[in-house]
Amino acid sequence: ASSLFFVYSLDYARTRLANDSKAAKKGGERQFNGLIDVYRKTWASDGIAGLYRGFNISCVGIIVYRGLYFGMYDSLKPVVLTGSLQDSFFASFALGWLITNGAGLASYPIDTVRRRMMMTSGEAVKYKGSFDCFAQILKN
Repeated sequence: ASSLFFVYSLDYARTRLANDSKAAKKGGERQFNGLIDVYRKTWASDGIAGLYRGFNISCVGIIVYRGLYFGMYDSLKPVVLTGSLQDSFFASFALGWLITNGAGLASYPIDTVRRRMMMTSGEAVKYKGSFDCFAQILKN
């Protein structure tokens, strides 16, 4: 979570710029002129909290992803990689690949909530929190 604290605002700015660029291609007007402009406008409208909206659910997502990743690999390796597969690079790689994709799929809904939370900065409060965001996604 400590490394996330330093890079989260950059991820926020990247997400806002990517969405802004996509909107401009559809004929809309650009909202931001670059990275510094994202920081400046977000700081003016929402303060420091605007740059870190969705940070808590992002920490939860990391815990879910890493927990599944390490837990599943360490649990399944002695069960699956037995006999001739024990020293097989390909079998170890395939197991890691499957578990990585499984952990990614399991944590993807949390990432969706995180991105939605990021995109509400600078607007009227659309979600009361992460759980409300998740509930509204399911409802719609």
